[in-house]
Amino acid sequence: MSIFSLKKIAGICKNYKAQNDLNQNDMGRLLGINEQTYAKIEREQYFPKIEQIEMILRITSTSLDQVKSNGTSHSVLAALKGKAETDTEKHVFDTLVKAILCLDKHKNIKMGKYQNE
Repeated sequence: MSIFSLKKIAGICKNYKAQNDLNQNDMGRLLGINEQTYAKIEREQYFPKIEQIEMILRITSTSLDQVKSNGTSHSVLAALKGKAETDTEKHVFDTLVKAILCLDKHKNIKMGKYQNE
């Protein structure tokens, strides 16, 4: 399964910003988002909407293949956690992530792929 890599998207944005001597406010304006949202993309705390990803690709002349990643992206989980606002939401999110990681570990054990690190 292919998914977008938030780490790659953030890196592309940072590189473009540096190469063109722009600041976060400039990048936000180019992408049609506010500076705070753009800053969260750079910090990998916000996963852009599809339309925003398309705009990033267009502005930076980047191909779709350059932002794809195979497998589960932990940066996506970090971005989702950044959306949690209350302590309860953060706790529920942490519990959900632990459950997902546990299920993934069990799947890998069943398939003989698990190595205790």
